[in-house]
Amino acid sequence: MRVSSITVCVLVAGSLALLAGCGGGGRIESWSADQVQLNSNGDVIQTARLYVTPSNIRMEQPHPSGRGEMVIIFNKDEKVMRMLMPDQKSYLEMPLNDEELNKKLTRIPDNAEQEVLGTEKVAGFKCEKKRVKASVGFMGFARESSSIVWTTDKLDFPVRTESSSGEISELRNFKAGKPKSALFKVPKDFKKTSGMTGLMEMMGR
Repeated sequence: MRVSSITVCVLVAGSLALLAGCGGGGRIESWSADQVQLNSNGDVIQTARLYVTPSNIRMEQPHPSGRGEMVIIFNKDEKVMRMLMPDQKSYLEMPLNDEELNKKLTRIPDNAEQEVLGTEKVAGFKCEKKRVKASVGFMGFARESSSIVWTTDKLDFPVRTESSSGEISELRNFKAGKPKSALFKVPKDFKKTSGMTGLMEMMGR
């Protein structure tokens, strides 16, 4: 199934929000999980794999073209994002803006309208259920969104999100614990590409 570039960008923005919020008392700081997307009928349309530490995030997901895999690694200490194409053995490196990380891409945007709807248990976590209206954007893509979000004080990431169209994104197969450090490094035999041309080649295949 082909995954749109906008879908990828929204997932990336969510991961940046997670990286901006990592850390804090009582939270599970290192973990791994599947991030599953379902359509309004409850059918799985995409599954991404997340690996998280306080300084790094690795997200493995299908390529937007529907062929192969794309890996995105965020490094907070180096302030960079790296997009890897394993089948091409290539990667693109982009800087992360610290101010954008810490001020604009929060777990729920500061300017969001929030309405608490109650509490529910999701994926083993006691969650607060909220209706959230906000504007989200990344890499030139922007949209107004209205969604239902389930959050827990144990994670700096929504456990479940339901869009206004009924599509759902939720964490499954959650495992607390620090992932292997090698997951956040670029393999030595990968070739670095650069610029917008490199980005379009990686996204469009």
